[in-house]
Amino acid sequence: MAGRAWHFLINSFLVATFGSYRAMNKIANYTLNALNVTGNVFLLGLYARLLPFVTDFNNCYVLWVASLGIEVGSTNSLYVEFQLLRSTYISAWDIQIQAVYNIKTTMYKSLLKNRRKPFQQGSMGDKYIALVALRDALIGVPGLAATLADVNAKVLIFKDLMDGHSTNSSGTSQASTAVETSRIKLGKELYGILGQMMDSYREKPEDIAAFFDITTIRNMEQTLWSRFAKAGKTAYLFTRTLLPADKLKLVNLGLTTLRFSFIENKKGVITENYIDVAPMSSILIERSLLGLITNRYCMVENLSADDKGKFMVVLV
Repeated sequence: MAGRAWHFLINSFLVATFGSYRAMNKIANYTLNALNVTGNVFLLGLYARLLPFVTDFNNCYVLWVASLGIEVGSTNSLYVEFQLLRSTYISAWDIQIQAVYNIKTTMYKSLLKNRRKPFQQGSMGDKYIALVALRDALIGVPGLAATLADVNAKVLIFKDLMDGHSTNSSGTSQASTAVETSRIKLGKELYGILGQMMDSYREKPEDIAAFFDITTIRNMEQTLWSRFAKAGKTAYLFTRTLLPADKLKLVNLGLTTLRFSFIENKKGVITENYIDVAPMSSILIERSLLGLITNRYCMVENLSADDKGKFMVVLV
């Protein structure tokens, strides 16, 4: 009859760091530093074995943190262009077309059958399709060469922005895949290091504890939060006691300004020592800048009274 797995057969390093690259960063570097003992051939051998795996993970981890929020810049530019398309651009083109062809003519209806509606409603993809369709319909139409040139220029701008957004999103995904792959390799290597130490310290196994960050391995803390922020509301995120130099990545994925801070009471409000993160932007910040170190409750406030926000917070 199958029972629970013998705990020695479970890789605690992979379990403890699942979903937390911050934990792996702390655990791996703790062990690597502990093994760097001058004159101890056995420990230095383990250090040399572990070093390339820790180095690779550290590099992937730094790139992953940097990639968080990269695509928000391209998203912001794309959003602005679509806002202009639904108002300024289509209004100008409609007026230019009406100056040559009356709204009741067949030519006008062939160009803007549903008038401005396709450029103002639906998804961004739907609006882009309407833009390309207008460009194609204007080709060869007498009296609207200037309008065609302007519409075509906008098509090229939108295409570049959408390609750039796709590339940035792909870069973030690749960085995430790389750091996860490196985490697994490093976790297996740490498990192997532990196995060698269990053999070497079999007469006094309790001495092994000094080489591993037991506290972090046991905690298995959450380090990433991705949520929506209700309009005009302050919400509780998590409770943590952090060091002044501990870093957080605050990523605003929405179109409203968000305010972050640590406060004394999770049912309280943010009044001082806060950081405002603009729409479609991100910031890497030390815990010391987000309120008193004794304050343990991380909060977010959506400064818009009308629109919901979206964000991500990562303990780095």
